[in-house]
Amino acid sequence: GPVTVGIVTLLTELLVLTVTSVEWTQVPLKVYLGTVGSLLMLAGWMLGFRREQLITMRDRLNEQREHMQERFGQWR
Repeated sequence: GPVTVGIVTLLTELLVLTVTSVEWTQVPLKVYLGTVGSLLMLAGWMLGFRREQLITMRDRLNEQREHMQERFGQWR
């Protein structure tokens, strides 16, 4: 989802920049929009690529939390 939206946004923005004429006052806005599209695409790709590692890390943290709750219960 996010990767596709980022790619479509970036390609649309680059197409508009190449086909139309842009006033010099709008150039910073176009650079900003292109950068945001690229960052959204990169963030979506990284989350999709690292999904398994994030799930493993979440499971490990849950196990540690449960273990600490057991130890705290024994101490009380």
